[in-house]
Amino acid sequence: MRHKSLILIILLCTIIIFILLGVMQFDKVRNSKNTMESEYNNLNNLILQKAEISSSITSISKKYMIDKLDVIEELDLARLNLINADNLTTLQTSYRIFNEKLDNLIDESKNYKGLVSNSNYNNLKEELVNIDERVDNAINDYNNATSDYNIMLTKFPVSIIRDLCNLQTRLYFN
Repeated sequence: MRHKSLILIILLCTIIIFILLGVMQFDKVRNSKNTMESEYNNLNNLILQKAEISSSITSISKKYMIDKLDVIEELDLARLNLINADNLTTLQTSYRIFNEKLDNLIDESKNYKGLVSNSNYNNLKEELVNIDERVDNAINDYNNATSDYNIMLTKFPVSIIRDLCNLQTRLYFN
């Protein structure tokens, strides 16, 4: 009888240890997911700041580039699509198109001496360079957090929690 009680106690302690380890692992996954989502929000906010700067650039450009309103309108449409992006895939695609249209406007603007000499325009272009650097860093931070999360999901015992909770790996920002 005493031997059975001892086995039961050991079995109970083992089960409790596994439950505690599972809870700790789940907490690590949750923290990793929260970090990744926080990095995504930071990235999204920086992209939206860039869109806001481009809005100011188009406002100034309209005064000088009257014959290139189609270029400005394409950028405005790309910015609108970027602002309305509701998931990572759409954000990536609209951000790429937005950057192409913004680069196109800036390239076209080189032919307008009054615009090129406008101090507000030049200050906004400097802000774009700064925000681009911050966006690049935010992309790296997001991708690193995503990598950590995705790797964590493949390791034991988290892989059991992943299957039980139907957790999915996340996409990187390319």
